[in-house]
Amino acid sequence: MDQADDSSLGFYEDKVADEIEQLLTKDSTGWVVFLRKGDVPGSRSMDVFPVRIGSRSPQYSVDNEAAKFTVAFSITEKPLQDAPVPAPAPKP
Repeated sequence: MDQADDSSLGFYEDKVADEIEQLLTKDSTGWVVFLRKGDVPGSRSMDVFPVRIGSRSPQYSVDNEAAKFTVAFSITEKPLQDAPVPAPAPKP
């Protein structure tokens, strides 16, 4: 898959921290990485999508459920697919 229309990810709000919200601001760029078979070093199952954040929107609900938000993004270049999962960095 070289492209995806209407790309978005959903997140649960954190009652204490806002790290995700600080990182995922409108027009920020970065990567969305999927490890299809999990964090298995050497497995050729990593897909890396370069992205630009288009919006971050709260998801309101009157039901008894956790607060959520959605981040919409666009894929800015051809993704790297079937890349090997890197080994963990050695601890200092």
